[in-house]
Amino acid sequence: MELAGEQTVLFSRWEFRNGENLLGRTYGLHFEEAMTSVVPGCERSTSHHRIVKYDFFGLKLVVRCEVDACLLSVTPNRGTSPVTQSSDPDDLTEALAGLNITTNPPATPAGVLSSPSMAFLEGSLPLRIIRAGAAQLQESIIELTTRSEDYTQNLDWAEVFPQLYLSQTPHLYVGVHSVGRFFDVRKQSLDSLEMISQREKAETSLRKLGNALRMIQKIVVKHGRAGRLSLVCEKGTLRAYERVSTQSCLPAEVIQRFEK
Repeated sequence: MELAGEQTVLFSRWEFRNGENLLGRTYGLHFEEAMTSVVPGCERSTSHHRIVKYDFFGLKLVVRCEVDACLLSVTPNRGTSPVTQSSDPDDLTEALAGLNITTNPPATPAGVLSSPSMAFLEGSLPLRIIRAGAAQLQESIIELTTRSEDYTQNLDWAEVFPQLYLSQTPHLYVGVHSVGRFFDVRKQSLDSLEMISQREKAETSLRKLGNALRMIQKIVVKHGRAGRLSLVCEKGTLRAYERVSTQSCLPAEVIQRFEK
């Protein structure tokens, strides 16, 4: 964690390993492959992520989350992105648009499907951008999961609901199978009676999370812009540790954008 600007806290997730071996019978990846189709230009992608922004118990959060699929029925036309129409000066898309981006070759005109154009950020940012696909409405996003027919009633809502809520994913599709043979897809939405009930149950936990985030923000602000901290959970206890390294998770020219 580190401070950007006066009160913005940047979180950078750390994983012990980039890959994980799945043991036993698991059919989730095959279910996703069978139920979805790849958007032209994204055939080589390994995962899909989305950035959402919302208020959470008085805090303004910008959250990156993984996305499994989207509904084609509400897909906007290529090149028409609802997020770019906002007049909010804090809009994330407008902030990113302010970065110095050049393209080579020239970008493909909106509405034309062809080979994806490639772009890069000038300066010290080693970021390569391949433009493909189209902007998707938030209400089209889907979370996919699977359950054996013998365990359809054992969905762990204490784990599933916070993931849906914090990512603002409106749809949950559960594929039901018998030894890998799928025969039903059960659909839930965030505004369904089941989801509303789960939100009421999770209200206390979500409020505790909001309080914890405010405490973390105070700790990071106290350590200043040069401070580098790590959050570590050990046996159910979350602690903040000072890091020896002063390396930032973002290039200096991006950090400067948080300055007023």
